[in-house]
Amino acid sequence: MATKTQYKVPALDKGLDILELLASSRSGMTQKEIADALSRTLNEIFRMLVCLDERGYIAVKEGTDRYQLTLKIFELSHRYPPIKRMVEVATPVMHALAHKVEQSCHLVVFNNGQLLVVAQVDSPGRLGFSVRLGTDLKSLSKTASGQIFMAHRSIEERGQLLLSAGEPYPVDFDDELAAIKRRGFVESPSLQIRGIYNQSFPIYDYTGELAAVLTVPFVKKLEGEKLSRLAVREVLNKSSDQISSLLGANVGV
Repeated sequence: MATKTQYKVPALDKGLDILELLASSRSGMTQKEIADALSRTLNEIFRMLVCLDERGYIAVKEGTDRYQLTLKIFELSHRYPPIKRMVEVATPVMHALAHKVEQSCHLVVFNNGQLLVVAQVDSPGRLGFSVRLGTDLKSLSKTASGQIFMAHRSIEERGQLLLSAGEPYPVDFDDELAAIKRRGFVESPSLQIRGIYNQSFPIYDYTGELAAVLTVPFVKKLEGEKLSRLAVREVLNKSSDQISSLLGANVGV
């Protein structure tokens, strides 16, 4: 078997370096910023930027000279059969969930160190909070989805993932994750947005492995609230089990 470094494809390496760099940039980057960050010449970067732009992977942010990723990579990921099937299976259940609890919900997968929202349904009510489809949730330790994914990893894997993500290892994190694993869900105030109370349950595939996380970012309404937080959690639990069952998991639904 060939070793990882036996075959070199410089042009491909440069293109992938640019895509990975822009994926971590919130405001986009200029050609010079990209060249400096990758220790490449402006001429090398220019050729790659033109190619990636023509193929639709990147675009210049309107009114600026800053490059940013388009949604093409996100769209390609949805063509990947396991994710496509999961979204197809989950979407009707998520619509029913949102209608019943009058809250939004979203489905998150974990891939290559990223928490990505691959399906999302808005609250049917006039008011509500929702997470945009395609959002990278960024934090593995501060989001409910991230905590569930981390709870299903070994201690060694957790350390490596947090190190790669540039996140510190929280004090008592392992104890918190063990409690989440025993309880089977996360229900806690958002550590990122005041007033949101996240409720998350795991989704399992036919092998019994964690495949995704279904979350309701619960918003307490001052009037006209249809269901309590506890009642929403019970509906969410049944919905997550239903999706798992549709994916072939043995969850007793």
